Amino acid sequence: MAGFFGTLDAFSGPAGTSLIPKLVQKNQIKQANAVIQGLGQIGFVIGPIISGSVMEFAGVTTGYLVSAIIVLLSAFFMFPPFLKEGPIDNTIKQTPLKDLIEGFSYVKASKFLITGTLILITLNFFAFGAISIAIPILVETYGGTPINLSYIDAALGVGMLVSTVIIGMVKIRRRGLTSIVGLIATLIVAIAFSQIPNLYILTALAFLIGFTMTFVSIPFFTSAQEDTDPRIMGGHEYCILSHERV
Repeated sequence: MAGFFGTLDAFSGPAGTSLIPKLVQKNQIKQANAVIQGLGQIGFVIGPIISGSVMEFAGVTTGYLVSAIIVLLSAFFMFPPFLKEGPIDNTIKQTPLKDLIEGFSYVKASKFLITGTLILITLNFFAFGAISIAIPILVETYGGTPINLSYIDAALGVGMLVSTVIIGMVKIRRRGLTSIVGLIATLIVAIAFSQIPNLYILTALAFLIGFTMTFVSIPFFTSAQEDTDPRIMGGHEYCILSHERV
């Protein structure tokens, strides 16, 4: 089931990211990323509270049912009649395998994309991935309940939401430096997160992790979306996200 879910996510992730430049002007990409990330983070704040309450009083199975219903609703509103994207740039007919190979070749030819991909791999593997796995384990270890788990997840979402608002309002000139500083700050807070056996302090640290993580991802994806050939936007995004998951 986890493998099936990951396979489906490999379609939605690159498609959603590469869709942004088709909906807004080039000079609005950073703000669009910030707005979409911000709205997503609102879900990360509200979602854990709802899911924790559902699992606390109705069980984990009901939590999965509610999740499935919400995902179906989100998919419904992505239908073309509701969302008008720009014209298709890629008029070259070729197989999906050739598209994938072209995307990997494009990424390998760009030092910027390679460096950014390595940064995102580090962020996901050593920070976000590890924290996501550790949170429920730590809550159980320190005698918490699903509500405590919801608090920590919500704090993570609030931190990402706050930093997203800041990024949307402030013009970032040195995006590469911002991503590296954000990555270092995230890893420092993650180390502290692993050492403190207190659920309330862990909630505060989760807020800081979410706050610093966004300063890594949004500047990089904005630069990549602005500089990448629109014809292969989906292909190169797929390569980046595939590297992240590996």
